[in-house]
Amino acid sequence: MSNRSVILVIQFLISFLTYLVINLYIKKYNNKVDKRISFIFAFFSVAFTLGVNNGLRQYMASLIVFISLWFFLNNKIILSLLVFCFAPFIHLSSSMFYFLIIVILLFSKRVYFARGKLTLSFSLFNSLFFFIFFNSLNELASRVLSFYFTLEMIVLSLAYVKGYKTGAIIINLSYAFAINAINVIGRI
Repeated sequence: MSNRSVILVIQFLISFLTYLVINLYIKKYNNKVDKRISFIFAFFSVAFTLGVNNGLRQYMASLIVFISLWFFLNNKIILSLLVFCFAPFIHLSSSMFYFLIIVILLFSKRVYFARGKLTLSFSLFNSLFFFIFFNSLNELASRVLSFYFTLEMIVLSLAYVKGYKTGAIIINLSYAFAINAINVIGRI
């Protein structure tokens, strides 16, 4: 097969994994229209745009990590670890994120969830911010940002089905200012 054909097959696989991830996280919600719109938001997100065009391996590994995290959150620890084992074969940085999120979740459950605060997204964002000041960590910063975009895509889809429609629409409209995504789309 030609290189373009291989990439096309990987892009279809990534599209299926994106659908699977969003479906796992929103499957308990009954409103089918909201679910469809949630999928549209996911497929028009920065994570998906960059993932299928620029960061194939990173995005695919992130999706696998979020599938394994879903199993972890549903108390299927062994299955979570088994699914996670595939992610480092696609992109090694995924192993760091899986364990980082498990630590954040456990810490948050004990400290912050009892007080009603959500810290996972905020902690990753603070990491994006921290790496700005160290040029030697640019590669690591791009990995964190890519993973953050994937998390944001899931949160965006969840926000819409949970009734936070205005916020989800505003976030999706803000993607018009995502320079990386515009640059990638411009080259298609």
